[in-house]
Amino acid sequence: MANLERHWDELQNSRKRDFKLSSEETKATNAIAILLREDFAESVRMVEFRLKSIGSSDSLPQDAKQLFIDWIKQSSQWSSELESEIEHGRYAEASVIMKKLEAACQTCHDRFRN
Repeated sequence: MANLERHWDELQNSRKRDFKLSSEETKATNAIAILLREDFAESVRMVEFRLKSIGSSDSLPQDAKQLFIDWIKQSSQWSSELESEIEHGRYAEASVIMKKLEAACQTCHDRFRN
């Protein structure tokens, strides 16, 4: 998750500048969006593996596990959409998706993060 947060912060910096970036910064932002998508995809794989390997030995109820998986999968889907919007220069749409991701991450962190 540390890489995900670092990539998220970098995209947030671009968003704070309304994506008014030099051509080099635009290329870097596109690459960071790809990395963020990959970070979320890896998070989905990691979460599914860890929750399956833990089995019934943990204290988290099954419905909470499923909710966590559903939220991370939704965030992964949004990160794919975000990558596409940034790649095509549709920054207003990218900003809307980033707001969704921000809210989803905060909700999930409030519920599940230590």
